[in-house]
Amino acid sequence: MKKWENKKWEEMTKIEKAIGLFIVFSIISIIVSKVLPSKTVNVAELDTTEVSPSPTEVEKSDEQVLEEKLINIVKTDGSNMNFRKLDAEEPSLDNPEDSQLTRVSIDVKSFLNKDHLLRSTGKLSSSIFQAIYGAENIETYNTTIWYYGETTDRYGNTNNNAVLIYTVNKDTYEKINWDNFNQYDLCDFLKNEEILTGKNNTRCDTLVNIE
Repeated sequence: MKKWENKKWEEMTKIEKAIGLFIVFSIISIIVSKVLPSKTVNVAELDTTEVSPSPTEVEKSDEQVLEEKLINIVKTDGSNMNFRKLDAEEPSLDNPEDSQLTRVSIDVKSFLNKDHLLRSTGKLSSSIFQAIYGAENIETYNTTIWYYGETTDRYGNTNNNAVLIYTVNKDTYEKINWDNFNQYDLCDFLKNEEILTGKNNTRCDTLVNIE
């Protein structure tokens, strides 16, 4: 600046200086707004969705893992059958202390005849026994598989009742070479095993008259 300009600037009051600066900045803002393109933001285009953290997967119990496995086995090996439920009971006094009694319930929707029912349930029961006694962290001493179906009495009344039961205890299970065993004839084998051993913890029971 020249000397007279410096002198004139120094003689200006603070208010005059502030007004002068405001005018300068206003002019600069107007120039910038005209030179630079402005963009209108559409509020509707803004993504306001909150990203929630993925929930921690709940660890499944050993019983839940086994139940899911049994459901898949029934779907694969059990033609015209549905898995109903899996139950675990405390062992009786004559069973090992840390073991349990396992009961599997299955619905039979239809079958051709008695031979077809026994062969199909024999194969399915063999797969179920192997899954239960081979399960980790579950000590099963005795396992029963209950098959339910629609029955008609002599008066013509229909009901859903248990029609067939397979029972195998752990000792018998471990004696069987399942890879070289005729699994389709499991019911006949269990009936003979009950007769030979005199024990009812390994057996096959037909509860209704099946033709």
